[in-house]
Amino acid sequence: MQKERTNLARSWIENSTRALKKPVHTVEDFVEQVNALQKINQFYQDFRDKVDLYQANYTVLEQSGLRVDKIDKENFKATDNEAKALQLLIQAVESDAPVQNERFKKDLQNLIPALKDEIELLHNQSKNPAYLDGESDQDIMIKQLEDKAATFKELEQRAEKYNDWQIRLETPLT
Repeated sequence: MQKERTNLARSWIENSTRALKKPVHTVEDFVEQVNALQKINQFYQDFRDKVDLYQANYTVLEQSGLRVDKIDKENFKATDNEAKALQLLIQAVESDAPVQNERFKKDLQNLIPALKDEIELLHNQSKNPAYLDGESDQDIMIKQLEDKAATFKELEQRAEKYNDWQIRLETPLT
């Protein structure tokens, strides 16, 4: 039972470490890291407490003269070391966050006008008089309008994503 609990804690710690070590190159990467950090901070202390409790259990077992497998001890020590390393990683990510936040705010501020330009272009293309002209091939016109509607939907989803990023990066919504 102790081994399974240690493995569960270790698995969470490994997944959390992996999430924080992902390379951050884009606004999306940074927002994912910020979200991961927030979630990890929410649960880290609970897992750290569990690992400390497992340490106490192993100590009691050893003091009672009960046999603890070497592999279980090594697994626990590795889990404890990984938990300590995760704490250091959390601190490093948190200390780097303000600089990264400013960098990606600027990147996001550049993405928003480009999105607005794409929306404006699509809007202007949608005003084509040929769409209402009875002489145009209606099948082609309908296909073009369906394509524009799909493109608009993609732009709308990107706008929602950018709004979420603005909230996460604490920038004014546009």
